[in-house]
Amino acid sequence: MKIPAFLYGTYKEVKPKCRKIISRLKRGETWEEIFSKEQYLDTVTNLGLIVVDGPSPLVGGGTNFHCYVLHRELVISSHYGPDIPDHLYYSSLQSAWSLIAMISEQIGDYFYRKEDGIRFMNKERVLAFWDAQLFFWDEIQDVGERYWDASETTAWSLVSFFHSVLSSFEIQGIPIPFDGYLNYQQYYQQFLRNSRNTLISKVKLAEFIEVAKQGIDLMCDKNY
Repeated sequence: MKIPAFLYGTYKEVKPKCRKIISRLKRGETWEEIFSKEQYLDTVTNLGLIVVDGPSPLVGGGTNFHCYVLHRELVISSHYGPDIPDHLYYSSLQSAWSLIAMISEQIGDYFYRKEDGIRFMNKERVLAFWDAQLFFWDEIQDVGERYWDASETTAWSLVSFFHSVLSSFEIQGIPIPFDGYLNYQQYYQQFLRNSRNTLISKVKLAEFIEVAKQGIDLMCDKNY
């Protein structure tokens, strides 16, 4: 996987570089203009973890790929707040590294829309997010057990990949037919019973996404 070089280093080194990128976006540069000119580092030839949440004292001081920092700073930016515009959201789905950045649980606001001050799940964004996961799955997974989300793990075991969205089914009490399973958690645990920290094929990932899509309309009708 190729990741922008400014995301590589310690957390203290990466954060101010991300703020400079945000300043350029505020001045009117497009995502495509900025990242077409950036230098990229390949995870094959550069050591370090791919950090998807933080900052953590366990990894923040080391030389790692802090993928989540730019998107987290976008969320907390006074310019954007939680209302990330569509062009930034969909641009983030065009590469594996930026898709990984959106796994962070702190970036959950990316998946919502507001109507009269009420938050609803944004169906179009969620579906596009799942489609992008499937498209980039081989590239994301080939990195191996280098992802950091409280501990070193594989891409599939990153809880936020689906829990951040699908757990809403159970939390909101939405009745969804999980092919004979009583609820989402039972389906998820059965699905992962023999696959934790192992490789998951695109076919299996597609199966899980299709189950998720069974309840997307009901989920998006709920307010949060």
